[in-house]
Amino acid sequence: MIPPTAGGSPTVFNQGKVWGLLTANPTQGVRLPRKKARKPPVVLAKQDIRRLIDELPEPTRSIVTLVIVGSLRIGEVTALRWGRIHPDRIEVVERFYEGEFDDAKTDAGRRSIPLDSFGILRAVLDVTWQTSKYRKPEDLVFSNRRGGPIHRRRLLRRQLKPTAKKLGLPATVDFRSFRTMHSSLMSSVGVRSEVTRDNMGHATVDVTENVHNKTRWEERVERSEHGCRQRLAGVYAHAGSACGNVNPFVNPLFLDKFVSA
Repeated sequence: MIPPTAGGSPTVFNQGKVWGLLTANPTQGVRLPRKKARKPPVVLAKQDIRRLIDELPEPTRSIVTLVIVGSLRIGEVTALRWGRIHPDRIEVVERFYEGEFDDAKTDAGRRSIPLDSFGILRAVLDVTWQTSKYRKPEDLVFSNRRGGPIHRRRLLRRQLKPTAKKLGLPATVDFRSFRTMHSSLMSSVGVRSEVTRDNMGHATVDVTENVHNKTRWEERVERSEHGCRQRLAGVYAHAGSACGNVNPFVNPLFLDKFVSA
């Protein structure tokens, strides 16, 4: 029987031939299953983000807010302890992944995340504190009835997905989507990529810019409208009327203090 990892280790078997341990490379000609492409992240419009947060039950509402405003990974949120919350920052040193507590995902993942000056993150943490029975420094911020960790897949299945479906939002939205939305929103208001990289715990700016930064449809419409007016004004006498009068941000709803339209 060929081990499952054999297809990725032809060099090992070739070396076995050199040493005389094998007469042939058993992986030669083996066809591996095609890798499934990672599903593209969902980037919701501002008003849809607000609609979703308003409709979500706790604790998912608070968790989503921590992800989209604070840039935490879902595993970092579920491993967050009260002793790591300070007056001006959140210390990220641990994650809860596949049923076990572990160190941060990478060295860059060990980081401090500043609490926003508008009090959004502090308000979320204060509400959670008031409703929690477990408040010791080593206790989890988000816990089950016994004080243990909550499971993201359960929240995804029972709260996030049903709420998104009820609002007619994409069925593929998940907790990772809100990290992408955080990065995209920061980019859209001109925050330096290095700042977003450090807050998100990425090792390089490349990950921040090329994996997480996505544009929203409304943003593309607005920027295209702006470009149309600026670039074509000298070419077409009636560029203004030709470009229309689209303004999708007449009423930005989500976290007006956090992102300025």
